[in-house]
Amino acid sequence: MKEASLSKMEAVASQVLNPSVGDDAPALGAKRTPLARALRVNAWWLWIGFLTYLALGRVEHPEFLSRAQLTLLFAPLVTIPLGLRLMLTPASDLDDPAHGVLPKLAPLAEKLRRLAVTTQYPLALVSIPGVLMSDHAWLEMAGASLWGAWTLLCSLSALLRFAALGLRGRPLEELCFDMGMLFLGIGGVWLIFWAYGVQPLGFPRAIVLFTAAHFHFAGMGVPFMFGLLGRWLRTLEVGASSKARASHKLWRVAAFCTLAGVPLVAVGITATKLGAPTWIQPCCAIPLIFSLFALDALLVWKVIRKSASKTARLFMSFAVLANVWAMSIAVLFVIGVGRQKAIVLIAEPIDQVYMADWHGFFNAIVFLGFGLLAWLLAVRLLNRAG
Repeated sequence: MKEASLSKMEAVASQVLNPSVGDDAPALGAKRTPLARALRVNAWWLWIGFLTYLALGRVEHPEFLSRAQLTLLFAPLVTIPLGLRLMLTPASDLDDPAHGVLPKLAPLAEKLRRLAVTTQYPLALVSIPGVLMSDHAWLEMAGASLWGAWTLLCSLSALLRFAALGLRGRPLEELCFDMGMLFLGIGGVWLIFWAYGVQPLGFPRAIVLFTAAHFHFAGMGVPFMFGLLGRWLRTLEVGASSKARASHKLWRVAAFCTLAGVPLVAVGITATKLGAPTWIQPCCAIPLIFSLFALDALLVWKVIRKSASKTARLFMSFAVLANVWAMSIAVLFVIGVGRQKAIVLIAEPIDQVYMADWHGFFNAIVFLGFGLLAWLLAVRLLNRAG
């Protein structure tokens, strides 16, 4: 009985999470829907982008391609298309447009969101290398403008969904995806600032680039991880025990902390720059740090222990370990900021450069890269089993 229940639960999870299945999925040999074609094209671009990133990663010119630039390059080539592929499922959105202020905007919002999916990789391959790998200012500005326009398209689709579907009564996991798309536009604007040499409030150019990376990874990737986990937990609610319901409550608290914590980190840094007490910045980082440690616990508790895919479990384990290390570095960094003296780890001070090099690498590439890939592998196996 327990095995039959688990099998049924996994089948439902595959319908919720898998981009290639659902009531709208085409039968074998049938004509593909526009969504199915978009996801198939996106999958091909994903492989091209991943191989491109591996090739560009072999560039051995630190002055030409810094570690921060190489980390940011990973977002448009790997993590963003992985996230978009997992976000758009035929039966993913449980939203009710009746709660929205302008429900007639729902079809337009969905068209813009799907347009963003289909155009993401071509625009990334055309624009991002020019932004991050060129020593010509006009190429940086042109590439950043093109990519920034695409990220603003994502933000516009999210804003239209808020207007059309509202906030009251909507599943929190779908709000996580919309907020991730909204934050991505902020990252695009800061990348434009970096390319054009604009330094808001006198921030160094490196901080402008770090801010762009923050909203590309923590801004989009982390809410997407919470959205995927929320969809998974939703399938476990029917007949769930009190322990399962407790894990869902922890997920909700952590998800709200993430959605508030991503902009709060930027607010804390800005406030400190404007002369606010130094303790403001560590306090503003607490919600995001808590939410990511809670996410690690939930991934171990509800995904790694229950997934039928050995490869997915291995990849998710890599992701969790990397995130624990990355967030431990973040904790040491904010403690150093609060005491106005950087903590030294293995003869190196944990300053902003150290954070960009190591926290950024483990959080952006290992955690989000392996984490999103683990979700993709897990739901594909469930689909085959079903």
